[in-house]
Amino acid sequence: GGRALGLSGRDDALLQCEKLWGGSEDDKIDLGNVGQVKVVNTDLINQLLDAGISPVIAPIGMGCKGQEDESVVYNINADVAAGRIAGELKAARVLFLTDIAGVLDKEMTLLKSLSCDDIDDLIGDETITGGMIPKVT
Repeated sequence: GGRALGLSGRDDALLQCEKLWGGSEDDKIDLGNVGQVKVVNTDLINQLLDAGISPVIAPIGMGCKGQEDESVVYNINADVAAGRIAGELKAARVLFLTDIAGVLDKEMTLLKSLSCDDIDDLIGDETITGGMIPKVT
């Protein structure tokens, strides 16, 4: 078995966020304490990985260091947080554990792999919509 360590994005400023607003620029909607990740503390993650420990990160963040909202706790979309962490680590792959089969085409057939162009096309033709978009972008 492997070793794992549970963390929140607030531990050692792991996930630093800005407040996320809904709506448009002209008609903003206050979503409460929902954040958008701006900084990922990859040093902490890499230290754990180098020690053979798999970090399990809860999608809770903090305001950016040195900013007025640094002490604010932000909720982060878990799929977006995972994708952002993977991107900052330059991971070759991201694995999502979920109760759905995966991305299905219009005929409801499972797509076993997707390129970035495939994803753009599937979003464009509305095969991929709603909550699936953060999982693939």
